[in-house]
Amino acid sequence: MRKIFFVFLALAAFLCGETVSLSCSNDWVKCSLGYKWLPSANLSGVTSICHDFSEAYLWGADLGRGNFKEANFFKADLRNIGAWQTILAYANFTEADLNEAQAEEANFTGAKFIRTDMSGGNFRGANFKDAVFEDAIVEGANFAGARGLTNEQKQYLVQHGAVNVPAVFEYDLEDDGKIGTEVVAKKTFFKSLASTWKWCFRSRNK
Repeated sequence: MRKIFFVFLALAAFLCGETVSLSCSNDWVKCSLGYKWLPSANLSGVTSICHDFSEAYLWGADLGRGNFKEANFFKADLRNIGAWQTILAYANFTEADLNEAQAEEANFTGAKFIRTDMSGGNFRGANFKDAVFEDAIVEGANFAGARGLTNEQKQYLVQHGAVNVPAVFEYDLEDDGKIGTEVVAKKTFFKSLASTWKWCFRSRNK
């Protein structure tokens, strides 16, 4: 099956005008597909087969529910890719094009988004814990329900045109670095108010 898979990739790329040169390890984990033409490729459910997609053309490819942990997508064309619930932890997206990417609930833990074009992408419910954002283009990108973002990252996303970014919490710190008592009091008050409102609403509907 492995040979058939790689023969199929080679034939597909050849028909698109480029010869494929594959270099894979015996463990079926590390494989180089950098500098390759693979538009609309179906890689759904693939488990960490290929690590090097540098400068690859993967426009419209389906990576849904795959595992591409630590993959290198340096300067790769990933416009309109499907990456629903895909594991992309610690992947390198430096200078990659993720315009209009559909990556709902994807795992981007520790991923690098350095000068990455994420504009118009759908990152609803994605996990960005420990991810790195540097000069990323996020105009119109949807981050509704995104997890793991720091307050600083949230502010960056909002300031650069991202939409539905989770709320940013700003705290006033005392001289000793602790959250001010006034802020804590405000949070406690509004939390109590919300609880009271919920109780009244439930009582009314009984």
